[in-house]
Amino acid sequence: MMHRRTSLALRAAILVLLLLSLYVQVWVVPATVDNTVATFPEFEPLAVPSIIWSVVSILCLQAVLVAGWRLVALSSHTRMIDADAFTWLRWAAGFLIAFTALAAFAFVALSILTYTAPSVILALIGGELITALTAACLLGFMAYNKPIPATPAMQAPLSLG
Repeated sequence: MMHRRTSLALRAAILVLLLLSLYVQVWVVPATVDNTVATFPEFEPLAVPSIIWSVVSILCLQAVLVAGWRLVALSSHTRMIDADAFTWLRWAAGFLIAFTALAAFAFVALSILTYTAPSVILALIGGELITALTAACLLGFMAYNKPIPATPAMQAPLSLG
């Protein structure tokens, strides 16, 4: 069972990351794209696709954070390795794989269009590697460990909080 302070600290960190990602989605991404297009008008055809890609990519990472929140809630009640936890781990791995695919798509699309600024390409490659490695670790964990069957005491519903 996870200590209460650890659970609260993890939930606070997840909440901060969710709020920060929402701020980036709503304000930072559109402002950055507007500034880039104002400075480099040749990037104007990429403005809308880059905003859409950024928002969807951040949504994938937000879904992973929500799964993390749920896993913290489960581990606070000594239910970390049951079937419900594995469901949330699968969701997290799936969204990490989706993010990796989006980053790979962006890498290929930018390469084909020859908009390959080194900083953007390095960020895409770094993001792909980190999320792919994390997803592989989650999938490896789930392949190596099997869920503990739920006992009647474990079947009580849990809230997200």
